[in-house]
Amino acid sequence: MDNITVSYRLPQKWTKVVGIQDLRFNASIHNVAVFAPHYDGWDPESNSPMGRTFNFGINFTL
Repeated sequence: MDNITVSYRLPQKWTKVVGIQDLRFNASIHNVAVFAPHYDGWDPESNSPMGRTFNFGINFTL
């Protein structure tokens, strides 16, 4: 499993109360898990640990 992305859009009946036309929250994770019997977490090409990346965002339209 390499990437996971989740997104949620709020209903317009909630967002129009505060004057926003559209509001969406999203989150993604890169390099979630590696399934290998003898994997120790190191990238063999660069000889450094493989990092996990977390991204969070908010998209809105006024």
